[in-house]
Amino acid sequence: MVIARDWLQALGGQKPQIKKKNRTTADWDKLCVKASAMREKGIKYVEIAKVLGVAEGSKISFQLRKRG
Repeated sequence: MVIARDWLQALGGQKPQIKKKNRTTADWDKLCVKASAMREKGIKYVEIAKVLGVAEGSKISFQLRKRG
């Protein structure tokens, strides 16, 4: 744990923040086409999110609902 403490101290005692990826409407449209096809095959939202690189399955669900 000495390494972990040194690492945290080097960062000012805070964990690094992960930068969010801002997606455009066009990006979401492309992802939703892929997600919709995967969903029709019976794949769960959590698994779809992992494959597509989205943080949570609920975000996929929300975006699909927005697009009808």
